[in-house]
Amino acid sequence: MKLLLILIATLATAAPAFAQDITTLDKLGLLAPRCTYVHGNETTSDELKRISATGGHVSVAAYSEMLMGHGKPPVRRLLAAGLHPSLSADIVTSMPGDMFSHMRVTYTATRMQDLPEDRGTPIQESVDAADILAMAT
Repeated sequence: MKLLLILIATLATAAPAFAQDITTLDKLGLLAPRCTYVHGNETTSDELKRISATGGHVSVAAYSEMLMGHGKPPVRRLLAAGLHPSLSADIVTSMPGDMFSHMRVTYTATRMQDLPEDRGTPIQESVDAADILAMAT
């Protein structure tokens, strides 16, 4: 009989005690393909690469991340690290529980991050509607 351990870690805080959650989990040998990490707003680029290298997954809850002050949803950073994020609703007692709201918020927040400083420069979108739908399903 095999023991199946599915680890879900919430990585949203900027508190110094949790600044390198992934590094700590990696040292303990707890990064694995069946691990899903939620948020990841404060996760370093090296930690994201380590999640990707170990086959882990990251779920973005853009609505709550922005509302609760965790920071910008890290969709672009996750894609740059070779990860394909999923979307999650997080706290449905204070936010919508329908995935269409979360898809719209994630797309809008990511597009805002895509806007160039020079408004005359064309927008290089990091995601489109099909990408957002794939994240939600």
